[in-house]
Amino acid sequence: MNFNESAGHTTNSLNDVDTLITNVYRATWTDFYTWEQDYCRRTLNSLSRNPPPNHSTEWRPRSEASRSTLFDPPVHVTQEPITNNIETFTMVEYNIENGDPRTSTLAVETYNILPGPAPCPPYEMCTPASRNINVGDDSEYMPFIPLVDDPTFNYHTHVAEYRYFEWQLPNRDPDLEVIVIQTVYRLHVDHKLSLPSIDESGILPLPILANPGGVLHTSRRRDFPAWDALLSQTSALPYFSSHSGAGPNTNLTNLIRDFCNNFNCTIGYCSVHMGEMSIPEPVPPTVLSDALAHTVDSPCSVKCFLLKNPLYIGDIWTFTDIELLHSILRYAPDTSPCDLAVICRKPCQEVLRYRRFCIPNAEVEKQSERAPKARPIRTNTLQYQDHDAASFTPNRPCSHQGSCDSKSNCPCFLNDSHCDNGCRCDRKCLRRWRGCNCAGNKQGKACSTSRCPCYKAHRECDPSLCIRCDAKGAEAGICKNAEIQRDQRKLTAVRMSQWGLGLFLVEPAEEEDLLIEYTGELIYEPTTLCRDYVSRHRGRTYVFQLNPTLSIDSSKAGNESRFINHSKKPNCHACVRLVNGEHRIGLFALKKIEAGSELLLNYGDSFFERDHTDGDGFKTKRTEDNLDQALYLLDQHSSDETYSE
Repeated sequence: MNFNESAGHTTNSLNDVDTLITNVYRATWTDFYTWEQDYCRRTLNSLSRNPPPNHSTEWRPRSEASRSTLFDPPVHVTQEPITNNIETFTMVEYNIENGDPRTSTLAVETYNILPGPAPCPPYEMCTPASRNINVGDDSEYMPFIPLVDDPTFNYHTHVAEYRYFEWQLPNRDPDLEVIVIQTVYRLHVDHKLSLPSIDESGILPLPILANPGGVLHTSRRRDFPAWDALLSQTSALPYFSSHSGAGPNTNLTNLIRDFCNNFNCTIGYCSVHMGEMSIPEPVPPTVLSDALAHTVDSPCSVKCFLLKNPLYIGDIWTFTDIELLHSILRYAPDTSPCDLAVICRKPCQEVLRYRRFCIPNAEVEKQSERAPKARPIRTNTLQYQDHDAASFTPNRPCSHQGSCDSKSNCPCFLNDSHCDNGCRCDRKCLRRWRGCNCAGNKQGKACSTSRCPCYKAHRECDPSLCIRCDAKGAEAGICKNAEIQRDQRKLTAVRMSQWGLGLFLVEPAEEEDLLIEYTGELIYEPTTLCRDYVSRHRGRTYVFQLNPTLSIDSSKAGNESRFINHSKKPNCHACVRLVNGEHRIGLFALKKIEAGSELLLNYGDSFFERDHTDGDGFKTKRTEDNLDQALYLLDQHSSDETYSE
């Protein structure tokens, strides 16, 4: 057979496969909807009920036991008129058979109904949120038209902010998924076609092997109809999971990517710092295996490597066991064998033996013989702008090779910010924040004045750097500049106030005490303007400007701080603090506040200055105040009612 004949044979084979897939798909489609018609008919018939039996319709008065004692009080039926100046009324009942009337005189029973509680002032439903939620921008698909029954709301302008309606969003047909799964089963089992060949043909409307999104992935996460042709057959299809068969190295990599190591979070799938975390660079070993004995004070067990039992043989390690140890040594090569034994669940004597294979002494000696890195020269040209929340937006922690400068395109360098504890750069990086060295005053407090470099830079103390002030919190209460990250807020309660709902203190507060953190959804400026149409129309907006890029909106999610009312004589103020690389808003007391007092905040003049534009749009003017007070005007905020004067 020549090349042309071979090519023609291949083309014919592909055409045959495409024809087979098309025919099986069409036959499965017909079989499913033939079965579905009968299934729907039987399902609807199962909902029908037989008519109740035709009981005797002879008229008889209702018994006392058949009456409701709450909504149908006992009725006094009498044939004679009721006297003694009792208010009565007459009721006529007709027999259902012959229509004969029956007249009854009933006494009126009077009940005094107490007035109900006053209705709650209008406000918006809010999902409780103890931390900010990173939303970014709202979807381009409009879920519904708000205030559509309000003729004064210009919804045409608001609709123009979206590109689509929610009903235009393409959704997967569950019936189509069932048909595709059954088609794949018939092609794979009956006709011996491989799953990749079926998927690569592109004939079926849904992907097969994609993860997530493929039918083999989604079919394990749904229920199926009682189609006889489908029952117990999907189990014959292979299931591919991104985590099945993954070794320790892959699992550790996935853990690092999904685990937020920011001191504010330390959880997986963080709702504030969206996206995958960067993978750190491997740490070179510096300690020889023989020198690890100096890192342990006493034996951890009878099988400890310090005892040097020559008769101990040990077990044979599997490849997974060795991979686990190797994955740990990549980031913590100088960890003692006793600690590694706890992680690997192996005797430390065996751990040390395999550590010698993973990290030979020659590699450690070679590492120590390498020329030390050239230390960057400290200059006065380093620029930082992260002290001013009015003009600075925090960036993601840096992760790159080399120094944090223009050559490495370090995001911290490009953003004129310090490197923080989440950055992957060297701990001796010149751009790293150094923390403070403050000690407690006579009252046992620290870091509450501009003498503290952290406080002066409008950032909270770093628990890993600010050791002397105990920012880590072993002795809570010393450092006054770590209250937001510790959540050292005061107890508050939402109650009725002079201006609707308000927020009241349950316990007393001293000057500059943290009262509460303002939480909500982190949104960008386009979403702020889009949501503004509705919030301004209803007269209630809950948006605080956090920095030039983000705002906090607690209209949909937040905490009770959204109920703080406005006053020109406030007792608290808002401060934006850089907390472990993240901007957060804290509300602090301006003076000593007694328990039971309402918290009042000055929204600022710009909140009441609106430059109206076409339609229902508007603009707001933004001003700034003294940065020494760690406060710039956080505009676009209101509570639930009118404002005090």
